Amino acid sequence: MKTENPISSETSTQPQPAAAAPSNAHWRGRSVLITGATGFIGRNLAQILTREGVAVHALTRNAAGAQQLLAGGQCTLHPYDGSLGCIIAAVTQAQPDLVIHLATSYHVSHDAQALEDMLEANIAFGARLLQAIDQVQPATGRLLSASTSFQHFENQAYSPVSFYAATKQAFDDLALYFCQARDMRWLKLELSDTYGPDDHRGKLFSLFEKAANAATPVPMSPGEQMLDLLHVDDVVEGFLTAGQRVLGESFVRSQAWALRSGHPLSLRQVAAVYADARGQSLNIDWGAQPYRPRTPMTVPDCTPVLPGWKPQYTLQEGIAKM
Repeated sequence: MKTENPISSETSTQPQPAAAAPSNAHWRGRSVLITGATGFIGRNLAQILTREGVAVHALTRNAAGAQQLLAGGQCTLHPYDGSLGCIIAAVTQAQPDLVIHLATSYHVSHDAQALEDMLEANIAFGARLLQAIDQVQPATGRLLSASTSFQHFENQAYSPVSFYAATKQAFDDLALYFCQARDMRWLKLELSDTYGPDDHRGKLFSLFEKAANAATPVPMSPGEQMLDLLHVDDVVEGFLTAGQRVLGESFVRSQAWALRSGHPLSLRQVAAVYADARGQSLNIDWGAQPYRPRTPMTVPDCTPVLPGWKPQYTLQEGIAKM
């Protein structure tokens, strides 16, 4: 069986035909099972899919976040208790045309609890999900998952920036097995970093917010590392485009694509854009902290950008939209 842009080998550099834009007609009446639906990208994606007429099912153990989804009438909830049987039951009930796997655990630290969280969420849970799809939908299961540019330190085909990135690769290896040995269809979508309204993850813009109101300078690295940030609306559009691709009749086994703005900026430049949008300077002590070990200084571009997709917002426009 032919593999287009196979996960396990070099990615193609040849021009790819553009996919048609997502449409109501394509999504209406579909069933989609989402993991991580209570997360930042997941809840935005669930909302849009519901508007498109999709029967959205959420597999989650986040009770508070799940109640918010239910209150908004966005999905059917499937509580996750940590067992394979629980996932099998959810897939059996949902009979999804597509499973979108967004659940993940990210930690900078490597303390005992952080390691356990990442091993469970990024490998063990993913393995159970793959097994459940294969058991309920043998040879017909279709999966769309989120990957990370942190798997490409110094733009290598594979070199993990962190333990987190290594666990994401471990899931990719398991998914590839199910594609090659069990005939599952799988597309992985590689992301760098995301932002947008109602983002409670405590990431970069939260630090900038602190710096805008700080009486004493906030210590940061020298700020020369390059970043590629995408507004969550553009990321959701990317998942819709990728989802339409993997649901297509001509989709073959496994593919890897990336979402990139094409206009990376240094951390210092991002801070300047943010400050300009706020009309307020940021109180930052650049260089007061060293770079973390294996800090990526460039944005990897070894994975081709998803055909048929391009971001609608520049960073300036995205921040203004917030």
